[in-house]
Amino acid sequence: MAVIIDPTIAQRQSLVDSIDFLKGQIEITQKQLAAVERSVAFNASIGQNSPAAASIPGYKAEIAQLQAGLATQQQALQQFDSGTTGATTDPAPVAKGLVAPAGNDTAAAAAAAASTPTAAPAAVGIPEQTEQEAQTEAAAFPPANTGITPASNTEVGRGLAQRQTALAAQKRQVNPRGDWRVRVSLAERSTYLYNAPETEQGILAPLNATNGVIFPYTPKIDIGYKALYNPTDLTHSNYTNYFYQSSSVGTVRISGAFTAQDTVEANYLLAVIHFFRSATKMFYGQDAERGAPPPLLFITGLGEYQFNNHACVLTSFEYNLPADVDYIRAGSPNQNGTDLLKRRTSTRNNLPTNAISGALGRLSQLFSSQGIQKGAVAYDNDAPSSLSKNSPTYVPTKMEISIILLPVITRSQASRQFSLKQFANGALVKQGYW
Repeated sequence: MAVIIDPTIAQRQSLVDSIDFLKGQIEITQKQLAAVERSVAFNASIGQNSPAAASIPGYKAEIAQLQAGLATQQQALQQFDSGTTGATTDPAPVAKGLVAPAGNDTAAAAAAAASTPTAAPAAVGIPEQTEQEAQTEAAAFPPANTGITPASNTEVGRGLAQRQTALAAQKRQVNPRGDWRVRVSLAERSTYLYNAPETEQGILAPLNATNGVIFPYTPKIDIGYKALYNPTDLTHSNYTNYFYQSSSVGTVRISGAFTAQDTVEANYLLAVIHFFRSATKMFYGQDAERGAPPPLLFITGLGEYQFNNHACVLTSFEYNLPADVDYIRAGSPNQNGTDLLKRRTSTRNNLPTNAISGALGRLSQLFSSQGIQKGAVAYDNDAPSSLSKNSPTYVPTKMEISIILLPVITRSQASRQFSLKQFANGALVKQGYW
């Protein structure tokens, strides 16, 4: 029995696939743009310039390009549907001058093929195959000389080319945001802790802008992988035999330094400390989620082949409050109302080239403009009464934080999705497998 392939089915499916792919790319790019904008806004709030700001126009241009491509593909699909529904329905699109043979009439098929040299030989005499295989083959190798040239052929090729280009670019890109700092965050759609409504975030609010805790300096990370073997001592043997039992991933230990040079950074450091304290506790008592265990965390950083949204739980959190560093106020400005952020920015932008002349200039301005008289002032040992106004909390200007995480993989992931081949080539590592 001869099978005649209808290429219009595969062509329409290609258009639909391209549209779905472009919609997914637009959504991904929009999320990446939102993350960059949050990072830029946070850096701006602490008076720092963010290198990621330069990538915002590129993201917007990419979104506009993807949306234009999506509109083109949707228009092509509409034209394709209107063209196919309005056309005359034939048993199958055969080549000009070619008559489809019935049954197993191979002689008639050979005569028809010989009389029409331009006919595609793949259209007749194909061995029996499933409909899905026929559609796949038609999409990969469409008949070249059937005389049918749908208006969407060019659009289909363009859509497939865009899809392949986008996939290749995505694979080459280590981190779309260009930020490979180590980050510990909550689940994307969580509604608790720093992802709670704004009125309920409290002192964890600074973490919402950065979507979790970002280690400002490269931390030390210790992680171990184990394969367990049971030893068996055989009678009258010179060696011990080992039989494989199981494999496991050990604890993940992360330790790093945090600093605070102004009130905003002090607020962030205080939020970091309290977040890790909170992540060791379960929902209980008055919580709507009471009975639920401590929240699941995700670690990202150092590139997609290191940590890429790897799920984990916090089992230990330690931090030290050193005695040999200065402490800075969090939760309220300094006692005399000076805006140190603006002063630091102004000082950074107007640094003198000569340190001595700069110091003399500042002293001269101090004495001349503010009328300060020369001479020493007696030191007052009493702390000012305004020192504790607005209930400030103090954090060290430099401290060490250490956490221990336990890797988490669901039973479904381990039994239904894991493949050593996919893990070895890195595909599963990018999906968060330990």
